[in-house]
Amino acid sequence: MLLPRRPKIPLVIAALAITNLLMGCGKGFQPRNTLFIAYGIDEVNFSKATKTRIEGRIAEFTENFKRSHPEVQVVLSVYKGARIWEDIIRDSKLNLGPDLIISNEIIIKFLHQEGFAAPLPAQIDWDQTYDPLLKEIASTDGQYIAAPFLTFTQVACYNKKTVPSPPQTIPELEKLTASGTRVGLSLEPAMLLWTAGSLGAIKEISALGLNKSKSADTKAIHSWLAWLRKAAFYQNISFFKSYVRLDASLINNELDWITCRASEIEKIRNKMGDSLGVSALPNGARTAAFPWPSFISFGLGINSSPAQRDTAIKYIQSSTNVIIQRQLMLRNADFLATNKHVSIPISSSRTLQALNTSFNKQVRGYTKEWPGVIDFLSGHKNHPNRYQEVSSALADLTSGYLKVDQALDILSNFKQGSEP
Repeated sequence: MLLPRRPKIPLVIAALAITNLLMGCGKGFQPRNTLFIAYGIDEVNFSKATKTRIEGRIAEFTENFKRSHPEVQVVLSVYKGARIWEDIIRDSKLNLGPDLIISNEIIIKFLHQEGFAAPLPAQIDWDQTYDPLLKEIASTDGQYIAAPFLTFTQVACYNKKTVPSPPQTIPELEKLTASGTRVGLSLEPAMLLWTAGSLGAIKEISALGLNKSKSADTKAIHSWLAWLRKAAFYQNISFFKSYVRLDASLINNELDWITCRASEIEKIRNKMGDSLGVSALPNGARTAAFPWPSFISFGLGINSSPAQRDTAIKYIQSSTNVIIQRQLMLRNADFLATNKHVSIPISSSRTLQALNTSFNKQVRGYTKEWPGVIDFLSGHKNHPNRYQEVSSALADLTSGYLKVDQALDILSNFKQGSEP
């Protein structure tokens, strides 16, 4: 699974990360036995409640770490905004960078490429923790750059009072809306591509991304766009630009079934309680849905002393071992463990069953297509606005401003773009 290089970072980070976790922190004078952990929250989701929720999750890993290292003081810092890697670089240049960075693997790899994140120590056999897929996600040229510790994926959230049996296929979803069930879909391209999978368009999208040629076959993409435009005419299907607004509509009983980020399940469940149901996204007649996963990872800062670096590595190891990964997965049931030795007890939780289906039966089925899909969304250095173009085309299509052929022309156009 190839990942985008630097020119692609600014356009896709806000959309591809579940909560855009990352951070820079100014630590000034470094007290002895202090570990600075940096994370971030994107603008649209920044709130005291979100900060409390994320830090509560980090605290669970810290609690486990401090059982063996009670003398270490762990300090968390948060940055607000979408271009957080700039703050990491700025602080690191001033020797104020964090010891650990919590982010998605794309940002950590970018920081490493620019010289502001250190690789994980090669003397530790990380292959004992990660399977080949996670290794490809976390490494560059065989060297681990990031250490994934949470796997979030995309699923469906619904109100069990109004949707007693969640749809398993696209036709079932359409039948559900026809019966009066209110459905909400995200217009964010990375979060809408699940429908492209269900409608058989992912292979063409991947080929288009790799070839960047309008001569590529686009019949399935055309059919997918036609379905989106048709769905926009349905009385009970609504499209949302912000997943935050989508979640709120389910919580406020304005919608019955939505696509949701697994990282938001805890927030939604806190409001809905036992009324919340979670299921895998509907497949198509012949192809599976294409949910977009996010791998939250640790990265090593470059300003740590040898003792701090050693402490940071021990924190990573304590957070990715099989015992703590399994315990926290069972306790939270909204993420999957990254340690390959942790089995998923799907019988213990319907939510874990949904996450398992989403990641291991849907996501893993598209491993070969991932590089092309990423290129399709992110463009290249001469096309920095690619993600926004795709986003605008989908929004205009579902709003009635564009016809299917016009939207297809935009999505299949990889001509040189202008700098933002």
